[in-house]
Amino acid sequence: MPKTLTLKTKKNPQIPDLKVQSQHIKKLAQAVGDFIRYWGFRKIHGQLWTQIYLSQEPLSGSELVKNLSVSKALVSPALKELLDYDLISAISTDGRTKKYKANEQVFEVIQNILKNREQRLVENAHKQCSALQKYEGEKYSSNSKINHDRLDALSSLISSALFALSMITLKSDDNPLSNWIPPEKNESSEL
Repeated sequence: MPKTLTLKTKKNPQIPDLKVQSQHIKKLAQAVGDFIRYWGFRKIHGQLWTQIYLSQEPLSGSELVKNLSVSKALVSPALKELLDYDLISAISTDGRTKKYKANEQVFEVIQNILKNREQRLVENAHKQCSALQKYEGEKYSSNSKINHDRLDALSSLISSALFALSMITLKSDDNPLSNWIPPEKNESSEL
């Protein structure tokens, strides 16, 4: 029989206090939301993803609205964006109601986001830097307002960032960084 995690209450030490548990999950979701804002997402994305990821069962939009005490108008577009980034998937439980479950392959999701957002930004910076270097090479004069050593250093920095992103975004079978990912719980128990 699998072990289940229960929170002890004063009344019955074997029954979880769902209200307390819900508050802890809500606080964690807010903290993840704050963290994920630094990645260019909105706080609601992190809050929704955390709720969905931690839930043992898929959650509906109305359950998420209730759990987070936020409006449906805030939740609906955020769920669509999470779906677009493959952070979650939608399933239909009764033919009408969509419920959401998290993509548990978190490293692959991060790779996908880096490839589709950050790598594109760095590639554009590389393209623009190369264009400026080419222009300056053709038109170089002593009257240039550009410090060429710094332009070359910036180009190297951008190239290094592009290389690092390309290494991180390799598929996990080919990615040497995938060996740094901690094993799943069920895999580590076999060791």
